[in-house]
Amino acid sequence: MNTPHIQRRIVITGVILCCLTVLLGVKLFIKQANFNSYNRKILHQSVRKIRIPARRGRIYSADQKVVADNRMIFNLLLYIHEIRRPSRAKTISAVEHSIIEMSNLLRRENKLTSKDIQRHLIQSPGLPLKIFSDLNEKERAIVNDYIADRQGWALEVDAVRTYPLKDWAPHLIGYTRKGDPAAAGDRKEFSYYISDYEGKAGLEKAFDSINMAEYPTLRGLRGKPGYSLVQVDNMGYVRHSLVQEISPLHGNHLLLNLDYNAQKKAQDILKYYNGAFVLVDADNGDVIAMASSPGYDLNKFSPKLEESYYKKLLANPEKPLIPKAVSGTYTPGSIIKVLNGLAILENGKDAKEEVFCDGSTHIGNAKINCTSHRYGGHLYVDIFKALEKSCNDYFIEEGLKLGREKICEFMRAAGFGKAPALEIDCAAGILPTINNKQRFYKTSRWTEFDTGLISIGQGMITISPLQAALYCAAIANGGSVYRPHLVRAVLDQQGNPLFTRRVVVDSRINAGRENFETVRQGMFQVVNSPTGSGRNAKLDDYTIYGKTGTAEIGSKKNRRQNTWFIAFVRHKDKTYAASLIIEEGQSGGSTCAPLMAEFFSDFLGAKD
Repeated sequence: MNTPHIQRRIVITGVILCCLTVLLGVKLFIKQANFNSYNRKILHQSVRKIRIPARRGRIYSADQKVVADNRMIFNLLLYIHEIRRPSRAKTISAVEHSIIEMSNLLRRENKLTSKDIQRHLIQSPGLPLKIFSDLNEKERAIVNDYIADRQGWALEVDAVRTYPLKDWAPHLIGYTRKGDPAAAGDRKEFSYYISDYEGKAGLEKAFDSINMAEYPTLRGLRGKPGYSLVQVDNMGYVRHSLVQEISPLHGNHLLLNLDYNAQKKAQDILKYYNGAFVLVDADNGDVIAMASSPGYDLNKFSPKLEESYYKKLLANPEKPLIPKAVSGTYTPGSIIKVLNGLAILENGKDAKEEVFCDGSTHIGNAKINCTSHRYGGHLYVDIFKALEKSCNDYFIEEGLKLGREKICEFMRAAGFGKAPALEIDCAAGILPTINNKQRFYKTSRWTEFDTGLISIGQGMITISPLQAALYCAAIANGGSVYRPHLVRAVLDQQGNPLFTRRVVVDSRINAGRENFETVRQGMFQVVNSPTGSGRNAKLDDYTIYGKTGTAEIGSKKNRRQNTWFIAFVRHKDKTYAASLIIEEGQSGGSTCAPLMAEFFSDFLGAKD
């Protein structure tokens, strides 16, 4: 027997066994060191993150009436994991049987198909399946009695957007829709995504979220979602344990500048007309009323759009879906004469210097009639009489002396040609520039006839009713064109202000105080003189300053008139400025002036 050889083999074997033991120990150490990492992976495979939507903030009128709210409804849910069967097909069959039984019990139509159930099992097995929505009190009593001894069923309280005042300021408030999970920016953060309501129009959209550099953490109406972590099995069904829940941060509220009664009255005076009305605080730009007619019922848009109602709105030739007060642009007609009067005075015209009006003005081979052309003209008129009687001859003759550039300069200063920086989208209108002449008429040639037209608010000039109201406010306050605001403040859930609108002057009409007083005197005579074009707006209790306007539109075969009235009135410590347009009216004096008087009489009430 070779003893040294055997001993050598024993030593080698021992070394190998020692190495294997050391290697095993190292492996076990590494496994132990990575335990937390493996544990997280296991947990990730068996835990699902479910999004919990935040409750949307309310919208209040200036006088604290709720104009957008959340209505609590009861939905009937089925937790499929509690009635699951050995196979998916048998589970779907069991779900269908349960739904049919409940449908018969409640006498409600079942709209869920086997494909809907299958899709839910594939996409969201960890969430309950919604069977019926918005159960009434009687249905809830039936369900509570039925599910007492049955598995899987549950009643869930949900919040849907509602508009208690129905057709109150619909173009401004806007509406919401349930968000599309596939398009959501935070979709990848959650295993199961429950959408919340998203603003789709108006203030609901503008303040859905708030992106302001000075307020980076300020939440909008939508708020911030929470989440829950639940444990699931290998099929994705919730097992039993709630790992964690973080509550959502509900949305903030909006406090508007819109006054309930002012808005209601504005809509009332437009009830039988196609047009728009705007009322602003002349000293800060706050929008107190803004109506477009016809309107619509916001509750027909929420929580789900009624398709037949929407088709009816689309087919309406009066275009009720368009917010005419901010998106409608119209030829201003004679309401522009107050502004052009300022331009004339600022460029050296004496207020008392007269111009002879014979009823029409000839420019080359063309002729522009005055409102007095049927009875031989206004004869000799100064600027006071020219405004009072809305004399075209006066403003055309003086406008031709001024020229397009100076007229355009004052129009630009009044905020025309630029969209007002309101919280919702606004139209800019059209300024009478050479570029616009080229754009719309394919020629850059500007004629004296063009200048004559814009001198009386015709031709290539359009503005919105909001721009008209802000311009009228500037006449009242001495030249400041304020940035308009629908929203006064953003409030937290307890009603504390988080952000308050700032008063901003966006532009100024630069004219002397005396010249402003001159055109204001002319506006006084428009309403308060027995021969004023706007005398139908006169009130005994309040002094209204106004200007009528009648703008011809359309071809000669289809000639129509849009009628205007702008006005301001001082009451206590406030000055209010307003604009009113009625499409296809008779005249500013006969159609609009009485409506303006009706509005202010009701809004201001009897004089103290």
